[in-house]
Amino acid sequence: MADLSLGTTAATANGSRAPRLLFIDNIRWSMIILVLSMHACDTYSPFGNWYYVDRQKTDLGTALFFGIYQSFLQAFFMAALFFVAGYFAAAAYDRKGFAPFVRDRFLRLGVPTLLFMFVIGPLTQYFLSWTWGSGGFGHQWFKHIRDGEWLSETGPMWFCAALLLFSIVYGLIRRSGWNEPLMSPEPICTFSYCHVPTQLPVTLTDGGALGPSMLAQPEMTSAVASTNKTGRCITLLPSLC
Repeated sequence: MADLSLGTTAATANGSRAPRLLFIDNIRWSMIILVLSMHACDTYSPFGNWYYVDRQKTDLGTALFFGIYQSFLQAFFMAALFFVAGYFAAAAYDRKGFAPFVRDRFLRLGVPTLLFMFVIGPLTQYFLSWTWGSGGFGHQWFKHIRDGEWLSETGPMWFCAALLLFSIVYGLIRRSGWNEPLMSPEPICTFSYCHVPTQLPVTLTDGGALGPSMLAQPEMTSAVASTNKTGRCITLLPSLC
């Protein structure tokens, strides 16, 4: 879902696809690695729940290590994944429209979630965590479906289920007539550089002097800055460039 440029412009609304942002992919897989480490901690630490646990008696130092590390991860990693997914939702909707947008989200998020709820989760609970009763897997599986327990068994796929729900709500809001403002394709500030062999004062665009400042060694760097209506940039003696 992060295959768009940060400069979301009318190009996305016209259906064109921007180059893939590799740094967004790096953020996503980094957060996923942290998610895996969190669930690995749940297996051995005295905190959290997981399908399989192997918890030994821990001392105070070990408990503090797990507690601090798990709390640190919980403070940001899932929020970062939600932020990345939400940031690109507007461009995806502009490019696809309501029905394709929801269908795409269901295929990417809903199908894996249902696969876990009906297949992977029951297999894990019956054969690994031993949390189901007796009578065989088939008997317990039908009981699991009949009693509606599967509705509360998203497990680690809760993120996909929540993101699917948020996407549908967002699509309905957009369909009601509310539109996201397009981001300007122009940069806030553009710079050009030159070198002068002396010490230069730095001034703001409004003319307020900040005093002399050494800008580069051995040569001094001066920049000409231009700005649009939304930015305020530093100008370094443009008359000398």
